Amino acid sequence: MAVTTANVVVGHAWGYTAPADTAEPATAPGTGGALASWTQWGATEEGVGLSLERDITEHHVEESAIQVFSTPGTSTFSINAELAESTLANWLLAAGGGSIASSVLTFSDTLNTVGVYVDMEAPSTARRAVYIPRAQSVGSMDVQNRRAEQKQLLGLTLNSSCTFAEIKITDKTP
Repeated sequence: MAVTTANVVVGHAWGYTAPADTAEPATAPGTGGALASWTQWGATEEGVGLSLERDITEHHVEESAIQVFSTPGTSTFSINAELAESTLANWLLAAGGGSIASSVLTFSDTLNTVGVYVDMEAPSTARRAVYIPRAQSVGSMDVQNRRAEQKQLLGLTLNSSCTFAEIKITDKTP
């Protein structure tokens, strides 16, 4: 197989959130610009990661040494990042639940549900857009304060809480 170097992608990704079920932005994404109704997370450490995990159930019969078919069990589509901008909004996003009134963040025992949009590099001149209508922050927040050794980072893990059929990954030309 020939290698098409133009399909090798290097570059940034930008993460955004909005209230759950906010419509996907109609405009093409572009290197972290403002999107109506969506809030950008800002700078990250090591970028934005996407992962899909599927637990597969293999079905066997006595007459066959290998599975005769497989069906999906539980699955998770996750977005993760280390947020480098220590805003109250990012603290709330990383913690997963609560509210901000004036300059006071109050945590909650319930999880907030948000829409997620990731704008990333794609082959050629396209931008790849990942749209998840509903997700919840499920990570553990651990904020370190060190004099000069390291900046504060807020760990973020968002798990989709919608069906896989609702998640859209689209290459768009700006």
